[in-house]
Amino acid sequence: METVIVSGEIEAVKQNIDNIRCSYCLAIGFEAKRTRCCNRLICGSCIKEWKRCERCNELLEFKSLNMKMEKEINKKLVKCLNFKRGCDEIIKLSDLREHYEKCKMKDAPSRDIIGIDLGTTNSLGFVYKDGKLLPIMTKYNERLKPSAVFFDKNNVDRVLVGKDALAEQEENPESVVISTKRVIGKQYSKAERPRGWNQN
Repeated sequence: METVIVSGEIEAVKQNIDNIRCSYCLAIGFEAKRTRCCNRLICGSCIKEWKRCERCNELLEFKSLNMKMEKEINKKLVKCLNFKRGCDEIIKLSDLREHYEKCKMKDAPSRDIIGIDLGTTNSLGFVYKDGKLLPIMTKYNERLKPSAVFFDKNNVDRVLVGKDALAEQEENPESVVISTKRVIGKQYSKAERPRGWNQN
């Protein structure tokens, strides 16, 4: 079944949600209310986060949704909050909290997603965890990592990356692989092989 992420923690089965989106984060209006100043729909998460209206700068006050709107939101189908832990249940939004409390996958390890922006010279890594995108930092507390890998000829278990790999260049230049991005998509026989390629 095709799905679309509509907020940090709720994934909804693909459906028309345009009229019930939160005005602030564009997610399904889960536990939503309307602002008194501008009559805009705002979800429970944004109610906790925002203190003033982003449109008129008034202190936010809220009124309950009418019954028709509440029913329309609650009948929308969503995935269990534990979908990253392996739960495949599709349920009504109104049943989400109850199902989550009883879900068998609640204590299973999370299936976090890692994304890598591989650059010719430097690379970045991020992990999508609990609805947030977090940078993967080096031990030097830096986001940017040199795109280099060192393979130790005398110890196959010793592999260094980034700055640590570049530090080995002077003593072991043939064991440091750099610029591998330049050969992605090329045939191995025709590629201009980066330094260290043949050996490792």
